[in-house]
Amino acid sequence: MLTIEYILKEDTENRGKDFIIWNRHHRLRILRRYNPDDNVYKEYIANIKKDNLLSGSKSLTVPDINQG
Repeated sequence: MLTIEYILKEDTENRGKDFIIWNRHHRLRILRRYNPDDNVYKEYIANIKKDNLLSGSKSLTVPDINQG
């Protein structure tokens, strides 16, 4: 809701475009986190292994992530 209010407050066209770009980058980073060939994945896994609560858990895998 705050995002919508911010976009509609002023300079709507540029703020809307900025949000679309931010959203695409955010989604890309999430996808990269589950691609074993990507450095973001390797960093993510390294951080999980260091975490006291998550170190024993399995990481989520996304089948055929490089297909799409």
